[in-house]
Amino acid sequence: MTTERRIEMHDDDARARAAALAGRLAELGVTTLAIMPGAIGSDGWRHLSARSADLPGEILAALDIAPGGAPVELICPDLPLRFEIDREKTVAITSDAALARAFANH
Repeated sequence: MTTERRIEMHDDDARARAAALAGRLAELGVTTLAIMPGAIGSDGWRHLSARSADLPGEILAALDIAPGGAPVELICPDLPLRFEIDREKTVAITSDAALARAFANH
């Protein structure tokens, strides 16, 4: 049985947290991401190239349009890794022990 691990990352500055997450994903070699909400009026995922997107800016923009303060969801389609991001914290969710360690040592 595979257990999902939830690793919370806190920082009062949402931009700093978003930048740290983008850096960590770059270190892991993540190239493709999907984010929800994807755009104002959208109810679906928007796919991003992690290397060409302003990921911190994309995360902050998604936080601004998330309905009712709902968390932004960010997924890495090529890895067992996803995130729930709100104004106070980022939660990495994974079933992979090595990925869990990578985010636990933030």
